[in-house]
Amino acid sequence: MERILSVSNYARRLIDGGRGSVHSVYRKTVNLHLGGVLLALQAKGTPSSPLSLETDRSETELQAYCFCRGQEVSTRNGRLYVGELVFDAHDAEIWNARLSPSGRPDAALVESCLRRCGKSAGFSPLLLGQPLPEKGAEAAAFAREMLSEGARFLTAGRIAEAATTLGGLLGLGEGLTPSGDDFLCGLLAGCEMCGGAAAEALREALRQELRGRLDQTNDISASLLRCALDGLFGRALTELGKVPTECSVREFASIGHSSGADSLCGVLFACRFVGEADGIKNME
Repeated sequence: MERILSVSNYARRLIDGGRGSVHSVYRKTVNLHLGGVLLALQAKGTPSSPLSLETDRSETELQAYCFCRGQEVSTRNGRLYVGELVFDAHDAEIWNARLSPSGRPDAALVESCLRRCGKSAGFSPLLLGQPLPEKGAEAAAFAREMLSEGARFLTAGRIAEAATTLGGLLGLGEGLTPSGDDFLCGLLAGCEMCGGAAAEALREALRQELRGRLDQTNDISASLLRCALDGLFGRALTELGKVPTECSVREFASIGHSSGADSLCGVLFACRFVGEADGIKNME
């Protein structure tokens, strides 16, 4: 019997009964479609999202099981059944994917964390004032325009217009989780961290803007965004409410090609602009 080492409180509830199938198979992750949502069966040491079921198997060992798309999956009483394999979560560490308000993060510390991730792809150049990369320059230029416009709306207290503008980043970029989606997850996390009237207003406006449009991105990214809209985030973001450390830098740097850095960009954007909107008297 295989072991699940760690799991979010959200994902743990989903393996007590239900049937589904293997959605997609990657090097370190096997995505499972279960109960109308996605869960991610992952190799040991893989960064954790709210969907994660971290196993005791290495990347090589997980690949050796030869999972295939459409393979039947079922769960009951804390165990996950995939073909002949059984993954047991009874002794798993259960971590809280809900991010509690912890006071507005220090923008300088978040920016330092982002710089030390060392990513030159995705949204990092936009938030750090660096030259745009040649690859994907058109998308980056569009994103820069949306971020600039969104910031102007926020600092003017025009929250609904900011949400509409920033919602235009949905699905922008390449990869399993496009940079625009990772940024939006980070922005929602940043709103949770900052607290205050403006953060709450933007969070609610983004919920209204995005919830009915998640079919405009891929299944995996949509599942993570759906969690973020419900206040559920990956472990790196839930730990960021504390002072960023070298450990958190390594964690964000290890998430995807630029996904961790892109989510940090969303947090940094919230630190810089959402707090400013609280000083606007005529906030929408």
